[in-house]
Amino acid sequence: ADSVIPGFAGVFSPDGTQLAVGTEGAGVQLWNADTGQFGRTITSTDASLTSWAIAFSADGNYLAYGGDDTLAVANLATGEVRVVRSGHGDWVQAIAWSPDGALIATSSSDQVIRLWRNADLHEIGKIETTGVLTSNINMLAFNSSAEGLLLFPASGEQLMKKIQAAR
Repeated sequence: ADSVIPGFAGVFSPDGTQLAVGTEGAGVQLWNADTGQFGRTITSTDASLTSWAIAFSADGNYLAYGGDDTLAVANLATGEVRVVRSGHGDWVQAIAWSPDGALIATSSSDQVIRLWRNADLHEIGKIETTGVLTSNINMLAFNSSAEGLLLFPASGEQLMKKIQAAR
């Protein structure tokens, strides 16, 4: 039986029915948002079991989570978890999905943002923020109208201009 583990981060599914909680040592736990009942744990032996950053795809079918050097993407219908070593030099701190679900962005305290193609988890680009920002990117979001990537630095610096993500 699964046990409740203290969480690092939480995010609601797009339809508001589930709460995903990133944990230390136990992957991501899914909870029923209406009843508060524990549902299941999403994890893989190939992935970091500590999840600092988590995000649902816009359609709610996938859940991406990251830990030390991994990005994992779970298909919530099948339970399959795909894993890639992220190449980040430090913990993954933020994850965002493009509105169409085709791209995933990850950021780390190594001050690099990496862009991934969801279909095969192939890295398609990276953005170095060293020398541009003085702090880590703690939140990422894709602009739904232009599909650009918006960056939110921890220091409260002015929001960086959106970066068009190449496919």
